[in-house]
Amino acid sequence: MSIIEKLLEKLDKDTPDKAARPSEDKFDPEQDSVVYEPMHWEGKRSEISSIQTEEQEHQKSAMLANEEAKKSREIALDLEMLKKSGYLVPEAVNITLAEQYRRIKRPILINAFEAEGAHLENRNLVMVTSAVSKEGKSFSSLNIALSIAREFDRTALFIDADIVKHTTSNYLGLEEEPGLTDYLMADNTDLSDYMLKTNVPNLTILPAGTYSDATHELWATEKMQRLLSELSARYHDRIVIFDASPVLQDSSTQILARLVGQVVFVIEAEKTSQQLVTDALQAIADVQYIGILLNKSNKRLVSEYGYYSHVNFPLATKMKAMDGSV
Repeated sequence: MSIIEKLLEKLDKDTPDKAARPSEDKFDPEQDSVVYEPMHWEGKRSEISSIQTEEQEHQKSAMLANEEAKKSREIALDLEMLKKSGYLVPEAVNITLAEQYRRIKRPILINAFEAEGAHLENRNLVMVTSAVSKEGKSFSSLNIALSIAREFDRTALFIDADIVKHTTSNYLGLEEEPGLTDYLMADNTDLSDYMLKTNVPNLTILPAGTYSDATHELWATEKMQRLLSELSARYHDRIVIFDASPVLQDSSTQILARLVGQVVFVIEAEKTSQQLVTDALQAIADVQYIGILLNKSNKRLVSEYGYYSHVNFPLATKMKAMDGSV
């Protein structure tokens, strides 16, 4: 029995009685933990083949960033509120959480920018999802974006793609802001018109936008595919994080999963049943790359399952497994 199978079997067991867990957007450093390890890393890091070409890419991205900055509006996130809720805002001192998210983001960055991930299409586009709601995927996705924004030479675009609940947009007070769906439904508009610069350096946010009955069909449009191609190619230093709806609760997530280069799948430890995990992963088994993030895991479970490698996961031969928890 593989370690992943043991993990799924563990998740399927009855959860012992315990005090109520914090909400999805809370983090308890004494009980919660994050670990995220890559499974298969082959080859060597790519070397710079042309300094001139790289410099041209930097200049092009700088020009595009300046154009975007002129069009984008600025918002001030409540950093104190985010800090109290366990988010990695600037100057927040949470050594354990910061290190855990370094483990999570590193394979994402390697896939996005190094030779190991060159075979992935749209490899700097990362979707974060889960089987069902309340597993911590919104907390995880925003913290991944905040952690990437701490990089010296990388920027992060966070997109609220949870078109049903708008979880992160609501939490950040952006529920009335136009966003992704408005751009997809409008004609002759620029995406920059909907993007919001924040008071967190290197972090830009695109809210979910207005909900309508046609929102789900927007994900399958040609305009959506062109948008993702543009997001992937426009900036050489940007990671785009999509906070998507749970797989088993919104069919549009399966469409989005096939358009991005990487998927981070969040599982709440000792709660989510094996059957739910299996059904959800089977629904997105043909995507390019999947990482597993084990969320709200106590120290005992992390010790047992927190680090593993070369897992042969039976649900998808294309899957690259990674582990983590929040």
